[in-house]
Amino acid sequence: MLARVVKDGKHFLVYNFYFADGNVNTHRVIPPPKELDVDKSGRLLLKSYYYWEKLYQKTILQKDLPHPLPILGNPTAEFVLENENKWRFGCRSGYEIYDFEKPSNDFVWEGTLSVEGMGKTGFVIECDKEGTGYYISIDFMNGFVQFRAWGFNEKDVKNNFIFENIQTNQFEISEEKQILFKIIRYGNYYELSINDIVKLTLLDFKYNEGKVGIYVCSAVISISDSKIHVIPEPENEYADF
Repeated sequence: MLARVVKDGKHFLVYNFYFADGNVNTHRVIPPPKELDVDKSGRLLLKSYYYWEKLYQKTILQKDLPHPLPILGNPTAEFVLENENKWRFGCRSGYEIYDFEKPSNDFVWEGTLSVEGMGKTGFVIECDKEGTGYYISIDFMNGFVQFRAWGFNEKDVKNNFIFENIQTNQFEISEEKQILFKIIRYGNYYELSINDIVKLTLLDFKYNEGKVGIYVCSAVISISDSKIHVIPEPENEYADF
């Protein structure tokens, strides 16, 4: 994968040129750019492209989103609507996935994710009724974030699940165990920002249809003040060269 920095007015944009599986004859893609910035110490970091906001066709507040529903039937799990802008999820043992129909194939979902105590949590994208889809694992204890593909293995039921860690990064843990998240799904491009810093950015072609939501494993978490921005489908994400 190659990258190039381009100045766009006061913005410095990072473009990368992606070849799926390292093969120049398959899926030659130019993903959307990220912005190059610096922190208070002068270290380089990536932020989400400023132009995304200009693509918003419609914004749906959390109070107007469908209520997430459990798909695994874990009897120790519960969902509580604390108020119109706060969802609370808990699971005493094992794990549960709560998902809902996304308003658009392509979207930007942002809000606040908070964790009480220990346990594991994260987001699901393109999730079906079996729990197959993409998982964004957010580890508040160790400061790790991972993008995973996890699904049912139809070709070999004895090895029941296909599990692949696609990308991993770290983030700074706050004492409040709370983050501002932004998830972008644009064609086969996925991006996650934590506290306005891009942590995961990738292309993957494994799953294309399903719901979005949250998973919780032996934890209590909440999502508050979130919203989903509908964005148009990419006209053509594949290069012709």
